[in-house]
Amino acid sequence: MVGRMVGEAVGGIETRTVAAWAPLGAAFVRRSTRWLAFAWGVLLVGVDFLAVMKLTPFPRSLVGLVALFVGASFALRTPGGAEALGWRRLSATERRQWMRLIGAAAVITLVAIAALVAASRFTDVSLWHARDRSNPIKHAIFTTLWSPIHEEAIYRMSLLPAAVATIGRWPAVALGASVFAVLHALYGNVGPFNIFGSVVLPLVFVRTGSLALTVLLHGLGNAALILTNLAVLHLV
Repeated sequence: MVGRMVGEAVGGIETRTVAAWAPLGAAFVRRSTRWLAFAWGVLLVGVDFLAVMKLTPFPRSLVGLVALFVGASFALRTPGGAEALGWRRLSATERRQWMRLIGAAAVITLVAIAALVAASRFTDVSLWHARDRSNPIKHAIFTTLWSPIHEEAIYRMSLLPAAVATIGRWPAVALGASVFAVLHALYGNVGPFNIFGSVVLPLVFVRTGSLALTVLLHGLGNAALILTNLAVLHLV
């Protein structure tokens, strides 16, 4: 049943993904503009890395806010700028297709949680501890709401459209996956969920041209990881 749901959802999405590639980064017409936008995205990624390592005099959240402000300014001032950065609404058909896929992913996640709870009876559950347990509610809100917006604004909206326009789609996807994996290595969190997300999120963004969708998927993925941690730590 789950396999059929995934197959139908992915199959339906595949029929229109090529069309989404065209507007992504299309507003960067001049070569100098493309490279300047690409350099800006790389700069934001680099500064975010430094902020994660606490090597900046300002909080990390400021990097995401700057990315959102610059992106909004570009979208408002440039014809086609919103679509170029992935600010587009999914059609009703696309929304239904993605809801099917998300539903299938939720079922798979529940099965994975049950398997991890069972496996944790024979392993060290300290491996699943979250980084910050001092305020679990604050940690959950930050991880499922602000963190997806912050990271998608930098690693998808700011980096990938210009990368697609400058170096091509698949090199851009590879770059996006690599820098996002490095980010989670800096977190000290290189588990399978994060490696999977590092590959899937840039691929989804490039194939659909929808930033809102990757923010939603990112938030749901983080929520699933929190639930997994809670299940392993408190249900064993």
